Order: sequence, then C-alpha cells, then structure tokens
Amino acid sequence: MTMTVRDVLRHKGTKVHTIAPDATVRTAVERMNQERVGSLVVVGPGVVGIFTERDVLTRVVVAGRSPEETRVGEVMSVRLSCASLDEDVREVVKRMTRERRRHLPVIVDSHLVGLVSIGDLTDWISRYLDEQVTELTEYIAGPAVRRRDEIRVFARSRL
Repeated sequence: MTMTVRDVLRHKGTKVHTIAPDATVRTAVERMNQERVGSLVVVGPGVVGIFTERDVLTRVVVAGRSPEETRVGEVMSVRLSCASLDEDVREVVKRMTRERRRHLPVIVDSHLVGLVSIGDLTDWISRYLDEQVTELTEYIAGPAVRRRDEIRVFARSRL
C-alpha cells in the first residue's frame, strides 16, 4: 500500500502558519513559539520562501543581526523544496534527509495546500507500521491474541 502526502495531510490537517517577508525576525520567532512550530512559510504574492529555526540560528544569531531590525525576507530560505499530494511518504522522507530539510510546503497548481515536517512523516510511518503489525498478527494468530496482549498490558499498567 502506498502512503502519500495527501494521507498525512488528511490526518494532521492543512493549516499552514505563514508570515510576510517584511515582518521582523522577532515577530516571526514569537509567532513560531506561540504556535509551537519550527517554521513559517513566507508568502508575498505566492510562496516566496520558508523561515525556519535553522535560519534564525545561522543567519541571525551567528551573524550578529538584530531580530528587531532584520526582516524575514532578508534571512529566509529561498531555495524551496516542495512536496505534492500524491508523492509517496517514504520518498519524501528520503529526499528530506538527503537535502537536510525538516519542513516541506505542499504545493498544488502553484497554491500552498499544506506543510509536512519530518516529524509528521515519521509519525505517519510509525502509525502505519503499527497498523500493519496488528493486521499481520491478527491474520496469523487471530484477533484473540491481540485482545489477550491488550489485557496483559492493561494489567501491567495498573501495578
């Protein structure tokens, strides 16, 4: 069975946190902290870049720039790597690892429709594999084995 980016977005949702390129780095960092996210997609007319925690560290802090005076558009990553809805999750994870990226905007017909992080994809793969193990266990040993194991785990958690 193929696991696609579309499946991940159906599960996690399509909300994307965005910011304008003329916003200050301080505003962007405060927003990232408030939303508990590691990146913001930078939108002007269309997607123009992505601003990440790594950008803050390498292009602001290490460079000695003022977060209050520096604009997101000056320090954002502009070489975007994007995903499409029908891409296989495993292939996207490989590409993210190879390109050393943690966040990929999902683009359809030049429109931003979502964002996936390496954490989202890892969580999805883990859930998928858990389901596969359960299905195979039930196929081989029958559903009674799973219920017996769940009862055993529940009993241990009460000790």
